[in-house]
Amino acid sequence: MNKKFLVQVLKLFLSLALAISIGCSTYSQNRKRDFQDIFTLGVEEKSYGIGLRLSYLPLGFFFQGSRNDITNEIEGQGFGLRGGSFSQYHSDQLIFGFLGGESFYSGEVSRDEKGKIVKEKKIPIVKEERDNLKSYRVRYFDFFNDPPIERQKRSRNKVKKIIIEDLTRDVEDPELMAYMPRDPPKKNGYPDSYPYQVEIQFGLFYAVRLGFNFAELVDFFLGIGKIDILDDDTVFSESSSEETESDIREEKELQEEPEVEREIEGQQTNSESGEIQP
Repeated sequence: MNKKFLVQVLKLFLSLALAISIGCSTYSQNRKRDFQDIFTLGVEEKSYGIGLRLSYLPLGFFFQGSRNDITNEIEGQGFGLRGGSFSQYHSDQLIFGFLGGESFYSGEVSRDEKGKIVKEKKIPIVKEERDNLKSYRVRYFDFFNDPPIERQKRSRNKVKKIIIEDLTRDVEDPELMAYMPRDPPKKNGYPDSYPYQVEIQFGLFYAVRLGFNFAELVDFFLGIGKIDILDDDTVFSESSSEETESDIREEKELQEEPEVEREIEGQQTNSESGEIQP
């Protein structure tokens, strides 16, 4: 009797554990990636010298990458744990004293119909949404560069957002909502955790990169309680590797209808003169 009871309890426990593991697969994947975000451990090629980065401050003399004569792009490769992924990644960097810059991305890049790499702010867009959140391209001591064209764009998007919210307040219109401006996840070209990174890299052709991120450590512990301070939790599914948020946004922009665009432009003109018509 006791044996049968234990078997039933064991079956119930296993069934419950299976249900929880299936239902929480996204949660467990995000916690795993949050933990991996904390550390950097990679081996990289075409690297020479030694460099240290404390938040925004780089120190040392370090060069990584080589220029492709055909594409005129700087190419550098590495493999290991970086940006929350354990995989091969692109990396190029120049530290000359306390000047220079760097770029990083991992994952399979997205290409357009002509086979060209799709980029956003000169950063290749990859097919995994979360990898896009961790990629960056920066020039040291130019982190807070805010050119006039970007300020004007934000101003136009702000007006556009007010107009669309006013037009869809009573009746939701999917066609108009497709025009709703979205705040960029990396308005400065790098993730919010970038300033909290401590990193060192050294080598001669082959280099080792070691790093630790304090913001990602806090994000991991708070993420256990489903608090996402870095807004980097994503939904893991089969479709996530095929379509990113940027791809969806581009498709909507290609499907814009002239009539709807003229309506929004007319509303924007009225709002700039102080009149927003319903």
